[in-house]
Amino acid sequence: MRSSRIGMAMISWLLLFVIAATAGAGGTTEPTESVLRVGFEYDLSIIDPVFTTAHSARNHGYMVYDTLFGVDNQLNPLPQMVSNWEVSSDSLTYTFNLRDGLKFHDGSPVTSDDVIASMLRWSKVDSLGKMLFDHVDVAVSVDEDTFELRLKEPFGSVIDALAKPDSNVLFIMPERVASTPHDEQIEDPIGSGPFIMVQDEYVPGSKIVYVKFEDYVPRDEPPIGTAGGKVAKVDRVEMSIMPDFGTAASALIAGEIDYVLWPPVDMAELFESAENVELRASNQLGSQGYIRFNHLLPPFDNKLARQAVYWAIDQKEYLATIFGDSEFVRESYSIYGADTLYASDAGTEALKGYDLERARALVQQSGYDGRPVVLLDPVGTSPHHEATLVTAANLRKIGFEVEIQAMDLSTMMQRRAIQKPVDEGGWNIFHTGFGLMSVTNPLTSPAIQAGEEVGCTRQGWPGWPCYPALGEKISEFGSATSDEERMRIAAEIQAMALNHGTHAYYGQYLKLLAFRSELDGVLEAPVPVFWNIFK
Repeated sequence: MRSSRIGMAMISWLLLFVIAATAGAGGTTEPTESVLRVGFEYDLSIIDPVFTTAHSARNHGYMVYDTLFGVDNQLNPLPQMVSNWEVSSDSLTYTFNLRDGLKFHDGSPVTSDDVIASMLRWSKVDSLGKMLFDHVDVAVSVDEDTFELRLKEPFGSVIDALAKPDSNVLFIMPERVASTPHDEQIEDPIGSGPFIMVQDEYVPGSKIVYVKFEDYVPRDEPPIGTAGGKVAKVDRVEMSIMPDFGTAASALIAGEIDYVLWPPVDMAELFESAENVELRASNQLGSQGYIRFNHLLPPFDNKLARQAVYWAIDQKEYLATIFGDSEFVRESYSIYGADTLYASDAGTEALKGYDLERARALVQQSGYDGRPVVLLDPVGTSPHHEATLVTAANLRKIGFEVEIQAMDLSTMMQRRAIQKPVDEGGWNIFHTGFGLMSVTNPLTSPAIQAGEEVGCTRQGWPGWPCYPALGEKISEFGSATSDEERMRIAAEIQAMALNHGTHAYYGQYLKLLAFRSELDGVLEAPVPVFWNIFK
């Protein structure tokens, strides 16, 4: 018995020695920092998500800021910073209460004054924000945690506006930052979101770094979409700017990065065949591929020229040329996207018709004078580059002279804002894509905002269509209170937009995520989100 006790004591002593030695050597007992390494196509050239609609700024916004409301994956609004709210019996006063424990990254509490200042700045640039505040008599802070919107007349889309998930998003900033004029860029990225931007490590064109905000208080609900419990489960997120998806794919497959955001659909097979890599759609809503006209300059200042392009679009050709035979694409003829709530056939005859003879006749009727049509071509950016080439070929078929001007995406983003003639930096067409989260509702679709205070004042999304009657019809939709009325007005809006030729589109495609299989908690959401992910 005595020898057995000595043996057990010796074993215990040896175990303690090994544990102590390992700890002393700085081994496994020291916690290691968890890092999520992301490859991202777009540079973060602007950190102000109010100043620009660029997706890079919006994605940055979701990292460092929080929102009053989020949305689930079907775009239904859910409270986020708001704990509860109520509406008066006459539908003119909305009272909101903030959740307990909300703090900015500098430790200061989030107050209703911060919210009001953020709403006022946002409302000067966002089309839906402008529409909301056209109906608002006053926005007031009742106390530190309570604020009210007092309306002049009922507006059926108050919560939709506050929950808008895509650019421009109502991100809440400190009052001192939100007081910056809307046409000036902010320089301080302080927010109250789950991550903090490390400005000292920010290298434009190369790397963006975020760290976990330890004092962020998430909601109790599970995360869904842009709502629910935003729990940062990694200590650090490093985003490397990788405009070449071939480089990003190689880095992911080799394990040098963990996550690639929005690789092109034609790379799906490569990722699906790679070991230790998973591929999925970032969300099931997808995006529409857009052809955007400049309504200020000839030839597309003439409606007949815009309608001619509609008749020259064969969506099957675009999708096959750009994406090949892919399960991730589909035809899409409604301005609201395929199979969405307000989708209809109203006004879609030209887009479905594909008639080159009719298109040529409209070009001639428009009085086109033979001047080159300038297409901005973001070389290396898929699918916009490939779509540019298809459109150029189709324009030539129907009688347009075409000039393709190649550039990188950042340059195109700057060029598309120029409202001068072509020989002074202007343009006629550029291609882009919008997630269906933005276009399924006429209030949030940037491409059709053409009213007096947006397109007609050249304050809207590049292209600047001016069609006051369409703006009035969209406002009518916003004030509608019944589903039946909204469905009717949405169809009327679509017919008016397509007759006017606000923009064209060539189909619908899913945006993808590719990531290492050791990642867990990757969420489906309308926008890229990096909370809930862990290794």
